[in-house]
Amino acid sequence: MKIGMFTDTYSPQINGVVTSVISFENELMRQGHEVHIFAPRFPGYKDDGNHIHRFPSVDIFFIEGYRLAIPTLWDIMATIRKLKLDIVHSHDPFPLGLVALRVSRAESIPLVHTYHTLYEEYLHYLPRIIRISKKRVERISRIYCDRCDLVLSPSERIRELLIEYGVSSRIEVLPTGVDLHEFQSLLPGGEEEALQKKNEDTRLIYVGRVAKEKNIEFLFDVMDKVRSRVPGVVLRVVGGGPELPHLKRVCQERGLADIVSFSGFVDRKGVVKELRQSDIFVFSSLTETQGLAILEAMATGLPVVAVDAMGASQLIEHGREGFLTGLDVDQFVDHVLKLIRNPSLRQEMGRLARDKAMANSLTHVTGRLLDLYGECIDAAGDRRKNVPRRMVRARSLAETGKGFSKIIWS
Repeated sequence: MKIGMFTDTYSPQINGVVTSVISFENELMRQGHEVHIFAPRFPGYKDDGNHIHRFPSVDIFFIEGYRLAIPTLWDIMATIRKLKLDIVHSHDPFPLGLVALRVSRAESIPLVHTYHTLYEEYLHYLPRIIRISKKRVERISRIYCDRCDLVLSPSERIRELLIEYGVSSRIEVLPTGVDLHEFQSLLPGGEEEALQKKNEDTRLIYVGRVAKEKNIEFLFDVMDKVRSRVPGVVLRVVGGGPELPHLKRVCQERGLADIVSFSGFVDRKGVVKELRQSDIFVFSSLTETQGLAILEAMATGLPVVAVDAMGASQLIEHGREGFLTGLDVDQFVDHVLKLIRNPSLRQEMGRLARDKAMANSLTHVTGRLLDLYGECIDAAGDRRKNVPRRMVRARSLAETGKGFSKIIWS
């Protein structure tokens, strides 16, 4: 199968969407399929392989590390016709999501879209002069999704939310699975041994983007109370992002620098290493559509304490693989202390967490994705038998986005 993935976030960026795209890309290629990635160009960054198609881009000055693609549709369409894609898969609604929509319509190729992000929770990044309302974001999401043959939701909660938005296209729940190749040493028969902890401290760990919406200061409140009740507990914050300098200052001001440390950006191998050297995974974000970082921590054998929100509630059964709490510091602290004081409980929950993660392997989930691709292709073929193919001339990106511009600014 020939698959074209259009994404506005890709390497060298590090975030959940990039992890999902690359995971599926690698697994699909491992299974013998042809995958082409369409993404913004990053100055000085070179890709491995000629299946990645980069477009000129400009820096988005108000969001650190992000770039806005400026594609030329004439060149894109020439490339697409040479590739003879079977399916188009977009990972955000625009600008490259709009290109995916244009390609789909111009070439009569089915369009699949993954709704990765709760965009209304990220509006604070936009300058006030161009900031739009949450209701308008819902409307944009609905209109884009309704132009797709299939919408993939990372969790059941997101599927329900899209239905509330009024999306009428078919919606299927398909999370990103765990790449077992990265965790091979933790599986029965693995050749490597898990890395040993470097000290005797109980190590809590957060992995993810260091940003305002991740609610990391909540974990500082937790650590402030934990240290007054149990000595030798530390928190490791793994990841980078716009809030990193601010959070480091907060740690200094609150006297937490001796028990809270930051890694900054690390690569995939570095993340696995950090997880293996930890005891408990803690997570307080309220905006996760899936919680892929939680699933990867579970694959490492870590029990989880998380605020009961969309992504976490889909993965953790309270009292089994970990604990779910309200947005309440004392409640969160109580569950962390329960795991710290009971190593056997920590070990048993970690084992159950690993079992659940391994049941959600990337290989299995990718098989389901291929089945869904096939259903979309078959349905499109049936439509073409009954309706004459209508050629759509691709003139410009502005033509594709004209309707969306009216929605955004009207």
